[in-house]
Formats: sequence, structure tokens, C-alpha cells
Amino acid sequence: MKSLLLAAIFIIAIILTTRFQQANPGIKPKLYPVKEMGKFHFGFSNLMGDLLWLRVIQNIDYCESDGSKAVNKGTNIDSILGAELVPSRCNKGWVFQMVDVITDLAPRFKRVYRVSSELLSVAVDDREGARLIFEKGLKEFPNYWELAYSASYHYLFEYQNPQRAAELLVQAADVGGPFWFRQMAGTLFTKAGQFVIAETTLKSYILNYYGERGVGQAKIRLKELYMNQGLSEKMAKAKLEKFLDEVNESLSQQEKQ
Repeated sequence: MKSLLLAAIFIIAIILTTRFQQANPGIKPKLYPVKEMGKFHFGFSNLMGDLLWLRVIQNIDYCESDGSKAVNKGTNIDSILGAELVPSRCNKGWVFQMVDVITDLAPRFKRVYRVSSELLSVAVDDREGARLIFEKGLKEFPNYWELAYSASYHYLFEYQNPQRAAELLVQAADVGGPFWFRQMAGTLFTKAGQFVIAETTLKSYILNYYGERGVGQAKIRLKELYMNQGLSEKMAKAKLEKFLDEVNESLSQQEKQ
């Protein structure tokens, strides 16, 4: 009975706070959650998570700082990786702290991970907070390819980390994402200096999607990869053609079977 009473008091407090916020949209959050909340849910963890989420969406773009948002204005991979990034406007602020507690209380609240991490990345401009929620969500839902893809974008634009971005694209492709994610991953692995991984990724893409859209571009990328390793254009072309002959032979054998 005591547990139910405490839970009821907590729930009522959240509802009243939410209604007060709705009536006063200009007010800023003053109460910050504590991680220990996840231990005192009295058996109502999912309900508490839902109610806290209702509270968060009242100030979903809130940041403690009034500074300008950090924006990577790159338009292609080279300019994205070469852009000079300034610190993000927020650093694990109120929105992140609320979402962190919400996902402790309701770890299977799938949609929250993607919605909140994308908002933290773009609307709030909380670079590290978004990264932590992305990674937390991917541990809970490793087969959520849309989340892996969004996380890849975050690592590329907000951290200029092509290797992690590429790893996430491969993960997304493996669990249902578009096949051309592998081509993008191959390019990013190349930028990260991971020759063997880039070569394997591009070869896998060509082999598995031969004749599909994007394979021509993958062949060009593979040839460029060989040239970046010091081969002449003629030698790089010969190496690519040898691999393509092996692919054609493999496909021919499969058809005979």
C-alpha cells in the first residue's frame, strides 16, 4: 500500500508539472532527474517512463545555453570531414538527462531512442548526449537499422568519425537497410584509412548486388582504392577486372547449380 501511495504521489506530481508547462509554454525546466529514479519505480517503471516522456516533449528542444548551434556545413564527404567544428551548444543537458532516465525505466521504449537522439543531435545541439542515447539504443535494439543509420549520420557530421559511421552503415545494411549502404560504408572506410575493410565491403557489395543500381559506382570506388594504395591506373584497372572475372565465374557456377 505504501509503495502504491508513493507511486501515485510521483505520478500526480509529473502530471501537474506537465499541465503547468502547457499553460506556461515560456517557462524553462527547473527540475533535473537523477539516475536513482530508475531504482524507485515501485513496479510502475513503464508508466513512469511514459509520463516523463510526456514531460520532455513540452521542452524537447530546450538547451541551457542560448548560444548558436554548431553546424557542419559540408556538402560532400571531404568537406564534411574537413570542416572546422565548434563545441556543441549543449553538453548532456536537461533533455539528455531526462531521456537517459526514461530509457532506464523503460528500456524497450523503442521509438524514444531514435526520436530523442535525432532531436538531441539537430534541434538541441547536444552532441555527446545524442551519441550516448544512440549507443544505448543500439545495445538494446541492434537490429533497428533506422537507428543505426541515424547514428551513422551523427558520427559523420558531428564527430567527423568515418570509421564508426561506416561500421554503423554496415550494421544497418546487415539487418534490413538498403543495399547501397555498403557502398557508402566502403567510401567511409577508405577515408578512415581502413584499406582491407574498405576493399572487403566494396567487393561484397559488387558480388551480392551485381547488376543492381550503384554497382558501377562501387567499381569506380574500388579502382580508386587500389590507386590510393600506390598502384598505377593500369594496374588498378587490371586488378579490378580480375576480381570482376571471378565474380562472373562465381555467378555462372551458381546458375549451373
